[in-house]
Amino acid sequence: MFKLYKEYYCVYRIDVGNKYYYGSTKHMHIRYRDHKNRLLNNKHENKIIQHAFNKYQKFNMIVVAAFETDIECRNFEQKYLDCLNIGDNKKCMNISQNVDKIVCGPLSRKHKENLSIAARKKPRMTEKTKRKISESKKGTVISEEQRKKQSKSMRGKHSGKDNPMYGTKSPMAKIIILTMPNKEKLIFDSIFDAANHINVPYTTLYCWISGRSEFPGQTKIKVSKYKHLIGLTASYIGEA
Repeated sequence: MFKLYKEYYCVYRIDVGNKYYYGSTKHMHIRYRDHKNRLLNNKHENKIIQHAFNKYQKFNMIVVAAFETDIECRNFEQKYLDCLNIGDNKKCMNISQNVDKIVCGPLSRKHKENLSIAARKKPRMTEKTKRKISESKKGTVISEEQRKKQSKSMRGKHSGKDNPMYGTKSPMAKIIILTMPNKEKLIFDSIFDAANHINVPYTTLYCWISGRSEFPGQTKIKVSKYKHLIGLTASYIGEA
């Protein structure tokens, strides 16, 4: 649906009824899927969009503009939000008028503590309940007819060009080149091997390479945990 834009940073609009929402991303097909799944499961973090979707039971998502750089994309989105939020605009569903406030980053210690407290307060499943669930599942057999229906419904859905990963290679399987703080260059077969070498979670290294967060020492934030990696850079082979 959005394959034409897979190499671009896009500003998109979501229309629900007579209301609209603006956002930006470099992965349109993923963002569309995430918005759709959260709305269908009544778990969207933007309650305005969720209430509108619950009322109309459908939404439309289109690309407004596409850019080669993230900066151009975010500047365009900000101009749109500045225009939309002049006066009392009841049709705009954006909660924040500043695109910079939407950027995700590392959780603060206070936020982590709040999440931990909330998780501990959540009631845990008792052993009695676990046994009841176990007993209710025993002896459950899927009939051959049901198996055939499931097989038929899924056949060809995600094969060939219909597969979201068609023509691409997972970033987790790409060859990584690390330039260490001492300027030594090291090559690894995967992001897992590279992350193990510098002793950081592979998800952290992925965020650095993809630009979701800055490499150690490149921000004004005081570096402590990865102080020894200041000056490190990394990239996929062929994308440096």
